[in-house]
Amino acid sequence: MGQVFSDKILNGNKILQVGQIEIIADASGDNDAVRKSQAETIAAASVQSGLVNSSGNASETTAFTSQYTKDALANKQPNMSIDPASTSYLEIVDGSKIKLKDLGITSTYRDTVQTSLAGFISAATFNGNGTITINGEVLDKMTFIFLTNAVLPQDRTFVYLGTNNGDSTDFVAFGVNYNASEIRSFFNSTGTGILFDTNTGVFSLDIGTTASELGGQTIPHGATFTTINPGSDIKDALLKLEALINAVDQSGADGTAAVTTRVNNLTGVTSNNMGTFSGNVFSDNKNVKQLLQESETAHESATSDRAAIRSEATARATSVDAAIAIEASSRASGDNTLQSNIDSEAVTRATADAGLQANITNEAITRSSADTTLQSNIDSEEAARIAADNNLQSNITAEATARTVADDALQDQINSLADSNIELVGTVDASGVFNAVDGASDSRNGQSFVSIAMKAGDEVVFSAAVTLLATDFKLNDKLMVKVATITAGNMALSDFVYKKGDESDLTRANLGSSTVDMDGSDDIRVTPNSIGRDQLASAVEVDIDDKVSLTTDSQTITGKALLIEQSDDNKAASYGLYLKKTQTGSDALTGTARALLVENWIESNGSGNPALPSYAHNTISTHYDGSCTDLSVVVAGAYCEANAKASTAINAIGSYSVATDSQLGVNIGAFAAAENGATSNISMLGYASTDGLGADRGVVGAVTSQSLAVYSATRVADPFPFNDIAMVADAKYAPTGSKALYAYGDVVFEGGSVTVPSASADTDAVNLGDIKGKQRIYEFDLTDGVAKTITVSGINLDKAILQTTDDNQTVDVSVVRDSGNNQVTVTATGGNLTDVRLLVQELSCDVTQV
Repeated sequence: MGQVFSDKILNGNKILQVGQIEIIADASGDNDAVRKSQAETIAAASVQSGLVNSSGNASETTAFTSQYTKDALANKQPNMSIDPASTSYLEIVDGSKIKLKDLGITSTYRDTVQTSLAGFISAATFNGNGTITINGEVLDKMTFIFLTNAVLPQDRTFVYLGTNNGDSTDFVAFGVNYNASEIRSFFNSTGTGILFDTNTGVFSLDIGTTASELGGQTIPHGATFTTINPGSDIKDALLKLEALINAVDQSGADGTAAVTTRVNNLTGVTSNNMGTFSGNVFSDNKNVKQLLQESETAHESATSDRAAIRSEATARATSVDAAIAIEASSRASGDNTLQSNIDSEAVTRATADAGLQANITNEAITRSSADTTLQSNIDSEEAARIAADNNLQSNITAEATARTVADDALQDQINSLADSNIELVGTVDASGVFNAVDGASDSRNGQSFVSIAMKAGDEVVFSAAVTLLATDFKLNDKLMVKVATITAGNMALSDFVYKKGDESDLTRANLGSSTVDMDGSDDIRVTPNSIGRDQLASAVEVDIDDKVSLTTDSQTITGKALLIEQSDDNKAASYGLYLKKTQTGSDALTGTARALLVENWIESNGSGNPALPSYAHNTISTHYDGSCTDLSVVVAGAYCEANAKASTAINAIGSYSVATDSQLGVNIGAFAAAENGATSNISMLGYASTDGLGADRGVVGAVTSQSLAVYSATRVADPFPFNDIAMVADAKYAPTGSKALYAYGDVVFEGGSVTVPSASADTDAVNLGDIKGKQRIYEFDLTDGVAKTITVSGINLDKAILQTTDDNQTVDVSVVRDSGNNQVTVTATGGNLTDVRLLVQELSCDVTQV
């Protein structure tokens, strides 16, 4: 072996394939080689400086010791549990589905076999853990139990309390007992003409003629008679009738005639029988005795029926008394429970009243402002009305003046007629020529009628139809002068009294026209099928045009409101308004096909208070007015369906609502609220069966910057990567920073797993696979002094914590990392080791230079 005792400078050349180099001094310069003992000392010091045993000394570059980790795990916070007051919680089912799990607070059980609570308890098994088993079904605490086959009302509904006494104390009953005596005490046993027995509950008539009996009461006829006073009772009326009959018998023939007349008036007929009746009780054409016999027969049958009813009522009363006694006991228990609930509600109401008072105070301020505005409007309206009244009075005064002038003119005409003789002076022919009665001696004879002079009382008759003075005159029409004089050439129709003849008036002489004739009984009638639109008054035409046709399209109703109110006792499927529209033809629709289009246009500027806004919407409401208490009735404000044939493939949407207009406020596509339900309040229920090919979704909530149409097309091309999903929260196509789901408060996942992607930010959930991917555990044996080199892939050794474990405390183990080659070398000194483990964990934090 050659020896070198002087320094050698290799000028950057390499020394290759060196078996071993012994270094006898520790490195002191930056470029000096480090011998093994010095490297181990540096590594040990570095590792020890990075290990801390308290959280106060921890930093991003340190790691906790095994003892501190063990102590911290031993003192970790308690495991999370469910609050006993909870009624439900979330669980994970089928690996990725979120399910709302019922804690049994509001579950129900329906028993159709047992007839009493005792029978139910006998058939049930008390499990000793707050549950019971009946017919193979396990019932939890606070389960509502309905015995539909129960004999007694108080045995029909119970709530299981969750105790295990094995008797009725484990249940609370809901029912009502009725006390017959207490109910009878509500009825008054004293009255006029009617009696009531509080012991038996039977009503009867008080027959007799005293002031409190039926026969002594005022006759409630409501008519005015000649003999009987309006306030007479039956006895007084009969006495007056008897006196009248005796007087009639003594009056002879005149009295007989009067009686006959009165009998005819009383009976309503003049023949020897009572004629025909509109009902089914009396036969037609029978005399009074025969009708009384029929009435007696009907009354006897009714009397028998009433006796049977009274008997049945007595039996029913006995049964009701028993039921009432039972129900009274149940009600006493129920009243105690009710009082407890009332006390609790009183506290709640006190709190609510305080809030209500605050709202009332705010409302008072708002109303005060509104009242001021209203008073201003009233003042303005009052001034407008005064001006209108003044104008109306002016019009009335002008009209009174005009009427006075017209009345004076009319009086002048009357005076002229009174001072004149009515005399036929001539006729008017078809040519409008006046033919005087006096012939040639009358200078007007042969002249045009409209150009002659006439005086008051002169009368002419039209011998043929002719049109004069803008009027169509008919045969035998007459004109009589009603003014003092008519100068030649100044004739007007208003100067005459116009009397129509046979061809103008509705008389036998002109009947038989196109619209009026006589029927077979010589009665005037409108000729059948003769009235058309031209014969109707203009007001009638307008009224008809305002009606809605049942067959015409595109009609408009401009009224303020339309009310359709119906009532029926139909227990099967029914409807109040049925609208059906059928779109025919298979071509593509160019617009939305609607069976009903309702638009509500609002111009209000609002209340000015966002806490008390003005509301405008189209309301469809269902009101339940029955007495169901077992959750066997379901009502919905609106029920929407989207139906399609089984052989088609479309998008069927049961309910579709949008709010997409650009505005400065808030757009809410759908709003659901539920409150005040004693059993449960569920604002929205999303349900989807798994009958589809896999893409079944209970609820899909998406936030995106895309339009609805673009988002829909995008998700068709990029579907969700899982099949049946109870709830989808999608923000994939939303702007950066958008959140798919936000929950404030405790969140419980149970019964499955939560899959998350690899974390990219400090606040992200951590994927267990990512954690495992940065950890390694190697197990091996070590021989004393022999190095074991392990290649660690996928780990940045510069940020890794290295630690070995073994069960021997006398053998030293050194660990040397080679980050460049991703290798770790482990060497045992002082003995051999088996089952040594090397723990490698890469830290996720950044390196901080200090």
